[in-house]
Amino acid sequence: MSRSSHSVRSRALVAALVGAALLLGGQGALAHHADVTAVGGSAFGYHAFDLILGSDPQPEVGPTPVVELASDASNSPQTATQPEGAVYAGPATLFTSGEITVRTAGSLGPNGSVTSSTDIANVNRGGSEVFSADRVQSTCTATEAGVTGGTTITNGRIRTHAQAQDHDEGVVSIPVNPPAGYVVEGHLHLGNTQENFRYVFNEQVPGADGRLTVNAVHAYFLGPFARGELIVGQSVCGPLTLTERPQTDLAVSITDDPDPVAGGGRVTYTVVVDNLSDVDATQVRLVNTASSGSKIVSAVPEQGTCTVKGRRPGCDLGAIAGGDAVMVTVVAQAPRLKRGAATTMSLTSTVSSAETDSNPANNTATESTAVQ
Repeated sequence: MSRSSHSVRSRALVAALVGAALLLGGQGALAHHADVTAVGGSAFGYHAFDLILGSDPQPEVGPTPVVELASDASNSPQTATQPEGAVYAGPATLFTSGEITVRTAGSLGPNGSVTSSTDIANVNRGGSEVFSADRVQSTCTATEAGVTGGTTITNGRIRTHAQAQDHDEGVVSIPVNPPAGYVVEGHLHLGNTQENFRYVFNEQVPGADGRLTVNAVHAYFLGPFARGELIVGQSVCGPLTLTERPQTDLAVSITDDPDPVAGGGRVTYTVVVDNLSDVDATQVRLVNTASSGSKIVSAVPEQGTCTVKGRRPGCDLGAIAGGDAVMVTVVAQAPRLKRGAATTMSLTSTVSSAETDSNPANNTATESTAVQ
């Protein structure tokens, strides 16, 4: 951390996990019939700010490199790289690294999501900082169901006194996957001054708008001479707007004529698709299936088209307005019977649409017909 000698005592403590379940907008579990209509995502490699040495403010560094997702995800994905990173303040080396990669990507709709991530190699490439790691990574993923985040620190170590550069004594190892809010505190010598610091790993900060900010490393320089903050590996994610998806209620009913029917004879099934909701149903599709031994001869809809053979047997009925119904006439041939035998045949019809159905239990109906 400093080009001068280090003398550091440190202690490790685990802070409580931030929120047992970080859920979007603080609303609890969101309705699974919602569409993501706007997302938020960003990431950066490092950012040093509010830096002061004695009474002298120091230049802000970063955030760099930075990516940010458009709210409509029109620029998804976004990736930025930087060959190395460095932050200096007076005689102190606050941060150095090798290659940095940051990324964010998202999508809208019923399965909308956003994921942001950072990947930083060779932290403390010069060997003079308190904290070092082969690799520092953070990630944040938000879906309709909620937001999750985490941090990975590969071979992370903090030196606890000057001699720790050459010996294992006094070195704190950072967990590979530190719990949210994992803290290491200590002090070092900067010239003739004993400087205090606090490092927080996997810092997770929920926002009022439903976003989650994950800081892989957040260093607080507490003075008395050197003060300020450094964030390494920030990932931000969170769907900002969710709109309840319109729901229809399609129902199927079937009647047959005649019943019973003679073996080898034909039965006319009248299939009615009702839209019981006040929401228009679009891309309505009806699939008709005859029982074993019988077969569908024809299917004629009031609107749309039907096929009884080929790769997609069924009826594409188009749109059915709220409160309306569409009838489909299906003719099926009964199985031929052996002498003295009797059986039954049936037609099963199932309807679906582009919208979510509020009552899928009535989307399928079966009508049985005696065969004599």
